[in-house]
Amino acid sequence: TSYTNSPRSSDPMVIYFDENATANFDSDLDALKLMNTDEEVTNLYSLIPNGTKLSINALPEMDDSIITIPLGLITYSSGEISFSIKDFENLEPGMKIYLHDAAEGINQNLLYNREYKINLEAGEYIGRFSLRLLKDAPDLPEVDLSDSFHIYNANGSLEANIGYLGGQQGVLYLFDISGRKLLSKKVLENGQY
Repeated sequence: TSYTNSPRSSDPMVIYFDENATANFDSDLDALKLMNTDEEVTNLYSLIPNGTKLSINALPEMDDSIITIPLGLITYSSGEISFSIKDFENLEPGMKIYLHDAAEGINQNLLYNREYKINLEAGEYIGRFSLRLLKDAPDLPEVDLSDSFHIYNANGSLEANIGYLGGQQGVLYLFDISGRKLLSKKVLENGQY
């Protein structure tokens, strides 16, 4: 984060994945947030479940299709704040990183020089901002499913009509709009589900 009128006000934070990481604080992998005292510099940090503030947060490898990382922000001056990603490495293909602003109901993609700008009053913001990391499904071969796959609403229930599977099986996944997996069901033959 930084104040848009002062590029030198940047306060970086690091998030990375490590096979030895846990959701709790680990002194070998994480770093506690030391607050800036300069009124011209923002204070951005990630929060772990017990409320500890981190400037470097090691996360376990991603198993789910979405991870939400709560953020905290302290500003000593009112003004326009910019959230952006300055650098990333070894990002899985298809990974997306969004900044979620709960107060505005906005999800802003931060990859590839995109940023989220918002005017904020001086203060501490906990519970308003979070990072959402979304992992796409693996690349699948292109198949024309227009005649063999239909999903529709039937009196408040979601129904799927699976047509010809070509002698193979599949998996039907259902995700909500934020990318959270709600259902996975093996499909062994055609029919109504």
